Amino acid sequence: VSVTNGGIALNSFGGTATATVDDWTTIDPALTAFTGLTGQQVTVTGDASLTLASVIDGSVHFAVTDKQLTNVTLPGDSAPTASAQLLEVALTNIDVTLGAAGFGFELTGDGLTLAAITAGGRSWTALQGTGLGVVLSVPGVSGSVQNGGFSYNAATGTAQTIDNWATYDSALAGYVFTGATIAGPKRYLDRLERLDPSILPQPKVHSLALRLTRVGAGTLDVAFSSGGSQDWDLAAAHLLVHEAGGLLTDFAGRPLLFNGGGAHSALVAAGPARHGALLELVRDRMPEFA
Repeated sequence: VSVTNGGIALNSFGGTATATVDDWTTIDPALTAFTGLTGQQVTVTGDASLTLASVIDGSVHFAVTDKQLTNVTLPGDSAPTASAQLLEVALTNIDVTLGAAGFGFELTGDGLTLAAITAGGRSWTALQGTGLGVVLSVPGVSGSVQNGGFSYNAATGTAQTIDNWATYDSALAGYVFTGATIAGPKRYLDRLERLDPSILPQPKVHSLALRLTRVGAGTLDVAFSSGGSQDWDLAAAHLLVHEAGGLLTDFAGRPLLFNGGGAHSALVAAGPARHGALLELVRDRMPEFA
């Protein structure tokens, strides 16, 4: 068993400190994680691998985050709740193989994420899998499933169930971005990382077409484009992202309009779940991403 590229972040405050001052976290990037917190936030990340004789061989990138939320409007509520706990466990770059005596099983995947929120005897749970592949082999039989995905949402106690509850409030949508690989102009990545420190900014891909195309190929989760791009920069990549089931729009969610005679505004490409949650996250902060 080994863990490499590990990281840990702990943010907390006590005494008479509060998290109620508007935008106070922008004073110092090191304090960013306090947004929407009371008490503390802990994040642990790393790459883990496990080998057991010739039976198990696997590797995965993990990110575990525990947040305390304050004054957040939970699904089904009409008023903010004073305090809630959010636990996120995200696995990406999954590759696990089990095999013994003619039996073989391999699981691969882009992401597998669990998010659980608890508040006052109520709880919400979301489990999401994307880009999953399973290969099963037994003597005389073999089969596989590729590009699989699933989403499970549940509520217990007095909580009300809302479909896709995690997209209803940006403070609850963190699991959508935990471990997400995102590329684009550095100023966009810096601002987005201040909103959600669990993302994984990637080195800039200078070719805009290649950057967007990698979303369609599944090697990037999100790609940004600053304003000023032309039709010829976007046409091919737009088709590839669309055919892969993704979305490429401006920050207001409007689709691209070609042959309009002018340059395009800032754009974002992502899969449907992350795309919708991302627009929700930046909606009230549009000037920062202009």
